[in-house]
Amino acid sequence: MASSSRRTLVRRVSALNRPRRASPSAKNLARREALILQRVRLDCSRGCCSPGPSRRRFRSGSRPDGTGGVKLRVAQLPLKEGAGQARGADVWGIVLAAGSGWRFGGPKQFAKLNRLRLVDHVVATATTVCDRVMVVLPPGTAWEDPTTTVVDGGTTRLDSVRAGLAAVPEDVIVVVSDAAHPLASAALYQRVTAAVRRGASAAVPVIPVTEALKRVDDDRVVATVPRTQTVMAQMPQAFWAPMLRAAHAGQPEAAEDSELVERIGGTVVTVPGDTANLHVTTPAELDLAIWLLRALP
Repeated sequence: MASSSRRTLVRRVSALNRPRRASPSAKNLARREALILQRVRLDCSRGCCSPGPSRRRFRSGSRPDGTGGVKLRVAQLPLKEGAGQARGADVWGIVLAAGSGWRFGGPKQFAKLNRLRLVDHVVATATTVCDRVMVVLPPGTAWEDPTTTVVDGGTTRLDSVRAGLAAVPEDVIVVVSDAAHPLASAALYQRVTAAVRRGASAAVPVIPVTEALKRVDDDRVVATVPRTQTVMAQMPQAFWAPMLRAAHAGQPEAAEDSELVERIGGTVVTVPGDTANLHVTTPAELDLAIWLLRALP
């Protein structure tokens, strides 16, 4: 018995001393970044966020389809379902990357996630699903990817959405994403897009709430919120463009675009989200995103 235990121990030590091959996760990471680098041209000499001329910058007042400004035809919109129109529509992406990143300590969209910036990861994924992609950036920001169109962002998130929406044709599906969700998969983009093609006004990916929820007044708990009726919403979110324009008419304020669609009676549906689709708002969450990127298939 002692001899058998000794042989087992020797085999384990020998296995530890053998040189290790590259792990599948490392190979996956290299493959993912290689694909992204094919789509994104980084201007390293200028730094992460440098002022300068950018290519194909959209200016307010001109639309790629030549229609001029945004037309808000609320009374003529089918506020229930638009499946017939949306089924064969093109998909346009709006990537929001114009924020100041006050919780992060600076513009997080230009922070590096391994070799690429957060916004580069999002744009690379969006271009695999969308027919056209608009990148909403702080005014004057240089952008070197000729496959996308740059739009100057606004002072708030919703202002930036409206700026991107002004550059989008009338009858298309719009997928709104942001640089804070760099790990959102192409499958997630496809799920929300498919839901709008089936007739929804908007589609939102959600994941279950795993912690207890409390409603508070100052520091005092006043109620416990049942988790069975609550989910956590994620990005990206897809919309039928005429409905999204109607929701933004009058420039109302809200936490996100799907809330505006709810207010005007649109049909907002949910699709399964992804727990790996991390929302990066702090440097600690960026560190977690780096770890998750290595583990993703």
